[in-house]
Amino acid sequence: MSTISSTVSWLFASNHETRVILVGLDTAGKSTILYQLRLGECIRTTPTIGFNVEQVPFEGFSFTLWDIGGTFCLTTVVRHYYDNAKAVVYVVDTYDTSRMDLACAQLHAIVAADALRNTVILIYANKQDLQVMSNADVAEALRLRAIRQRWFVQPCCAVTGAGLHEGLHWIATALGAPSPTTTTSQ
Repeated sequence: MSTISSTVSWLFASNHETRVILVGLDTAGKSTILYQLRLGECIRTTPTIGFNVEQVPFEGFSFTLWDIGGTFCLTTVVRHYYDNAKAVVYVVDTYDTSRMDLACAQLHAIVAADALRNTVILIYANKQDLQVMSNADVAEALRLRAIRQRWFVQPCCAVTGAGLHEGLHWIATALGAPSPTTTTSQ
């Protein structure tokens, strides 16, 4: 009974604030994803200079999403945004296969930061509506097996919102949120 009551208490408690870093190459779709998650619609964005930040409530969490501009995310200035991050969301443009090597190098440089060693890594394989790369192709191109953190590839389309909530659900589950489909027995 104590497991059930603690789960119910957790569900009705205030949202757990959780810092999430949203990174990737320029034009991968980071800002479109940010505002699709925040507003539930696709808005026209311009290239991010610096960062955008939004709160997104989801499954008992209050995710603070830090959308860091693609050309800005490897500078030493940005590393202070990594502090206290619980998850990294890396957005990769699966239509732009010519930049996969660059995306791979950027991803590995980001997740190698000491401040991110205990984070979970979600890869949003964006632009799946164009049907270019499978999840297995993305995992291979980004050399995900070499990453020591727990990771997951979620196909998505930032413009329509397809796959975005599934990605947040994976983060919530990976960080310890009770899953609505999981039952606990004593």
